[in-house]
Amino acid sequence: MTKQIRDEVWGMKKFMKVPENPVQRNTEEHARKALRYHMKEAKPIHAFVHVAELPSGKQFILDGHTRRYLWDKGLLDAPDKIQAKIIPVPNMDEVEEAYKWFDNAKAVETVRDKMYGTLRKNGLRPQSSLLLTGGLKSAIITIKSACGVTTVEHFVSQNVNVLSAIDVQMYTKTLVTTPVLSAMILTFRRDPKVAASFWDDYTDSRMTIDHRGRSPVAMASHYFNARQKVGGGGAGMSESNAKLLQQFLGCYEGYMRGSFYTKGGPPRVSI
Repeated sequence: MTKQIRDEVWGMKKFMKVPENPVQRNTEEHARKALRYHMKEAKPIHAFVHVAELPSGKQFILDGHTRRYLWDKGLLDAPDKIQAKIIPVPNMDEVEEAYKWFDNAKAVETVRDKMYGTLRKNGLRPQSSLLLTGGLKSAIITIKSACGVTTVEHFVSQNVNVLSAIDVQMYTKTLVTTPVLSAMILTFRRDPKVAASFWDDYTDSRMTIDHRGRSPVAMASHYFNARQKVGGGGAGMSESNAKLLQQFLGCYEGYMRGSFYTKGGPPRVSI
């Protein structure tokens, strides 16, 4: 017999144990915003939540993630009981789809939220500001076709280890714009150890300029600064970003060879 939607009254302890939805966005970030707006104070409506239930009986929260985080941290007064509406769903795809039904109007998912959800679904909870502060989706879109995939989601599922290797380096976005991040991902796909060495030198500005000329890292820094002076926007933005990506890949190739440059720089490398 098909299960019907039903209402249950739960204690807070039980609600706290129900797993989050697999595609839940960055709860901590949204909790900070919620405290300034629609969750400044406790309201009776906060006690009502929706929960998806698989045929096996396993359950996942559909809404209330932010409230639960605030209750757990003692930042919002918690109700004594939770009024849970249990919604039967046939499979995990429907669990994820149902999440969209209840997304709060004041917490509409941004591109960054969706990207975070995609990473989380594939087992990666990013910690670095580089992956947390946006730009990753655009970086992937630039290179996904060259990597043999058609969607961002497919790319992430195939390259979650690569993205994880980048995340643990704890890079920031200070010197890593979208085209530079595209180059970073491609180099980590090729050889994570060598790539980490190159990008460590670049992000720490460890460059060499001496009688031999400029090191590849010095050239990368030069290219980045030149692109920043040009600025963004306009019809030439995509072309300029594509050029910067190719220049950084050329610098990486030069880094692996131990090259130095007195005139010009390393040949650009197309993806």
